[in-house]
Amino acid sequence: MDAEERDDRAEAAQERADARDIAARSRDERADALTDSARRREELAYRRIREITRRLNTLDVEEAHQHVHLQQAADAIQEAIDSGADEPVLHLLREVQKLLDVQFADVIAAGIQRSSLRVDLQHADQFLAGAADDRAAASADRAAAASDRAAAAGDRDGARTSRRHAAVYRGASEPGP
Repeated sequence: MDAEERDDRAEAAQERADARDIAARSRDERADALTDSARRREELAYRRIREITRRLNTLDVEEAHQHVHLQQAADAIQEAIDSGADEPVLHLLREVQKLLDVQFADVIAAGIQRSSLRVDLQHADQFLAGAADDRAAASADRAAAASDRAAAAGDRDGARTSRRHAAVYRGASEPGP
C-alpha cells in the first residue's frame, strides 16, 4: 500500500469520525429535547394531581358535612312524624322529607363527580408514564451518543496511524541526501 492510499484511508477515517461526532451531537440534542419534554409532562402531571387532590379533599369534607346534616334533619322529621303531628304539619314534614331525598341525591351526584376527578388523576398518571418513556429514550440516545464519540475517537486514532505510516512510507521511498 503506498502513501497515497494510506492518506486516503486516513481521510476516510477522519470523515467517519466527523460523521460520528455529528451523529453524537444530534443524539444529544434529541436527548435534551426528550428530557425537556419529560420535565414539562411531569410538571403538568404534578400540577394536575395537586389540583385534583385539593378538589377531592374539599368535596369529601363538604359531603361529610352535608351527609351528617341531612341525616340529622331526616331523623328529626321522622321523629316528628312518628310522634303523631297534626295532618297539615305531617303533610309539610313529608314534603320536607322529599326535599331531603333530593339533597341526598345531590350528595350522591357529588360522589359521581369525584369519580370523574379520579379518572383525571389516571390521566395525570399517563402523563407521568409518558415522561418516563421520554426519559428512557433520552438515556438511550445519550448512551448511543457516547458510543458514537468512542467510535469517532477510534476513527481519529486510525486516521493518525494511517498518516504516520504514509509519512514513514514516503520517507522510506524518497532517496536520501
